[in-house]
Amino acid sequence: MSTHSALVQNFKDLYNKCKLIEVLKLIDDFPVLDDFDIYSEVQMFKSICLFELSRFDEGTMVMENLLNRQKKERQGKQIQEIDIIVRILLLWQLYFSDQENLKRVYEFTDQLYEICKKYSLQFSDIKYYNHGIYQFGIGTCSFFEYYYEIDNLECVDYFIKCIDQVPQYEYQILNSIGWIYIMKNKYEESLKWNKRLYEKCPSFPGVANNLSVCYMNMEMYEEAKECIHYAEKLCPSNVVILNNVAQIYELTKDLQNATKYHKMSYQLNPKFSQTCYQYGLFMIDNGFEKEAIQILEKGLNENPDCYMIYEQLVQLLYEKEDYEKCLQYLEKGIQLNPNDPRFYVSTGSFYFNSAEYGHAIKNLKNALVILENKKWTSLKIEAMAYLGSCYFYLEQYEEALNYYFQAINQDIKSYDFRVEIKNIALILDFQLICKGSQFNSISKGNIASSNILK
Repeated sequence: MSTHSALVQNFKDLYNKCKLIEVLKLIDDFPVLDDFDIYSEVQMFKSICLFELSRFDEGTMVMENLLNRQKKERQGKQIQEIDIIVRILLLWQLYFSDQENLKRVYEFTDQLYEICKKYSLQFSDIKYYNHGIYQFGIGTCSFFEYYYEIDNLECVDYFIKCIDQVPQYEYQILNSIGWIYIMKNKYEESLKWNKRLYEKCPSFPGVANNLSVCYMNMEMYEEAKECIHYAEKLCPSNVVILNNVAQIYELTKDLQNATKYHKMSYQLNPKFSQTCYQYGLFMIDNGFEKEAIQILEKGLNENPDCYMIYEQLVQLLYEKEDYEKCLQYLEKGIQLNPNDPRFYVSTGSFYFNSAEYGHAIKNLKNALVILENKKWTSLKIEAMAYLGSCYFYLEQYEEALNYYFQAINQDIKSYDFRVEIKNIALILDFQLICKGSQFNSISKGNIASSNILK
């Protein structure tokens, strides 16, 4: 093993022990490198450590500098394994740093997909390249492609297949699988994978936190506290961990400690959107609405793309009957995020609740245009169901049936269709449309829709 390779292995070992400050010190003292592959790995770990320490701006800067240099270095040359690994692991960190603002994540996902394809096409036979690296990359792309499809676990199949083929990144793959199951609300399955990693390397960054999230959602609060405080001990400046400590204390009705940890997280990084959102929500729940609005508005100024902060502000202002300001935030959200369908659906629902059905229809149809090429079934259903109800109250019953059936035909289990089915029954039972139109609408549906009418 070369001197450089030995040094790289040294800071890998330190990283696995969550000695992040030591890794950064070692990297800063690292000799100037001519080998771009080793340089890439070094800078990748530097960026990841900064992200784990919640130094998001610094981590992003190191990441962008590395990717810009990678683009120049590889121009006209073959894609190397490290190029894919760098993009995979940095993409995950970019995602973890802000799970609500996926705009940049999707840009990076598209780039990763193209690089994976180019990598595989460089070789005439699968035996000449590391297929595990390729599967790790494609699996990561699949996760983000189907991010909002709660039942889609195609990405896990890719990851499981590549574990043995990429042993040097086994921990990262196990960590990814564990997190994916959390995002799909499959906590027992996540617990299994997180325990597998924890037994191999309990200090690996993130695994103790992820275990605590599993236990918290399974209402095993003592186990959750044990894991989250171990995670906090390993990395006390990680705001995601501090937010989760606060949440566990909230759930166990320890408001004093919940307040303490929310404040700690907010003071460490007041720009972090999840901290602003969770702290603001905590203040609302405990009757401090004025302070909550200030926290949420500050979070929005720092994170104008963060939908969940808009959503919480609009809900709070709606309950206070400040409809004018509600609409201002919704319009601002659309202006700054014209390609995010959630803002159009929220604006559509606002107008629906205000009985301004024309404005509601316009926004909901805009959402469906954006959603046409997106794998986001739950949001499509919501938009279609609202459209059906808009037309129902406008007494345009054939259009109402059309959108109700489109929504129901998506065949998703997580949406409650009782209101829509009730309205369908009213339309048909009271013969609000002619028989010909009835059958025309039914024919557009599948068997699931037809069964509703029986």
